[in-house]
Amino acid sequence: MDLLGAAQGAARVGPLPAGVGGEAIAEANGEMEAGSAYDYKTRWSDIDPEKLAHRIAIAATEQMGGRPIKSSCIPIVFDADVMAHFLGTFIDLFSADKVQNQRSVLVGKKNEIIAASMVQLVDHAILPYQLGSYAWDSEGTAGGVTPLIQKGILTEYLYDRRTASKENRLSTGHGQRHSYRVSPQISPSNLIFSSGSYTQEELLTLFPECLFVKQVMGMHTCNAVNGDFSVGATGHWVKKGDLIHPVKQVTLAGNWLTVLSDIVQIGNDVDNFPIHGNIITPSVAIEKLNLAGL
Repeated sequence: MDLLGAAQGAARVGPLPAGVGGEAIAEANGEMEAGSAYDYKTRWSDIDPEKLAHRIAIAATEQMGGRPIKSSCIPIVFDADVMAHFLGTFIDLFSADKVQNQRSVLVGKKNEIIAASMVQLVDHAILPYQLGSYAWDSEGTAGGVTPLIQKGILTEYLYDRRTASKENRLSTGHGQRHSYRVSPQISPSNLIFSSGSYTQEELLTLFPECLFVKQVMGMHTCNAVNGDFSVGATGHWVKKGDLIHPVKQVTLAGNWLTVLSDIVQIGNDVDNFPIHGNIITPSVAIEKLNLAGL
């Protein structure tokens, strides 16, 4: 038995998490598509199986008849799930260990503007009834609230005790050990991206035309040092807020800090995703991003 893991579980703010997921395959006219969805909460009563089943069915069928579009630099709307995957992939940029070892594009950028003024990013370890919550980390440091970006300005990094000692400061409580076999590593708890006032439908009406990105593939190929990425994507081509046709076999390329700077509006469709702890984020609208297709 992993006694350390059990002890840390007992320190969580709220009960242990529960989750369920599923996958379906849709077939029509010789075309086959697969789709999946999942839901993780800290209480079984917060999971709606009927709603989840509907999401799975939609995920399996919405890409039927999808096709690529022409290469261009176009406005983009990221679904909340996609935004969570980007946040989870690039959260290491905020690690004090990466910064101290010159392996983060955020080296020397503290108190500088790195995102649009509406962007707020906070790590909240003691948020009740959330998947990433804990009373203290694996080193015995109390969990707390760590603002990382405030009004677009980089305000803090994530520290464990080792990296904090190098700067003669206190840890932020992010030294997490997932097994007694490994040393503590800097990890987020509940990473919260600021929500806005726009519904997802309203975000899709901000541009005459845009790509609504519902899924990304190949996030493991992103450069976690300088923030560059080139990933596959699927979604829908949108005109004046209407979904015109499914889009697949396209690639999105850019830099994560440029994406944060090009955010023009943020949605209110907040959801949580068990990625690198727990990421809480809505959909976002981005002014432009390079797309490779036809």
